[in-house]
Amino acid sequence: MLKRLFFAAGLCLILASVSVAMAPAGDPPTIEVLDFHGKHRCRTCLTIEELTRETLKQNFSRELESRRITFQLLDAEAEANAKLVRELEVTGTALVLIVHQGNKRTPIDLTSMAFMNAHDRKAFQAKLTAELKKHL
Repeated sequence: MLKRLFFAAGLCLILASVSVAMAPAGDPPTIEVLDFHGKHRCRTCLTIEELTRETLKQNFSRELESRRITFQLLDAEAEANAKLVRELEVTGTALVLIVHQGNKRTPIDLTSMAFMNAHDRKAFQAKLTAELKKHL
């Protein structure tokens, strides 16, 4: 009888530790999608905005609605955005994710990916989707 009691107690401790280990660590991450542009917008810049909006709407509508993902179109030349432009080292058109997890804020520069795939809708959407999912 005593063996069964110790076995049950041990099993409870193991299950409790597994539950704690599997519990999420704080709040889920949130992601800001920042699409910077200059005053004069080229066709590629406009396409990057279009594909980004389209990808978010098609693949992340729930996250947009719940504000786990937000989208901002920002003029890199506007004085109101100067601090953020300096901090992220933006020099014109840029696509940047900022992942917020707890107190940690991690910028991820997707500008090269965006320019390299702006004229390949499927590739752009697949790469942006994969990057966002990786951080959710």
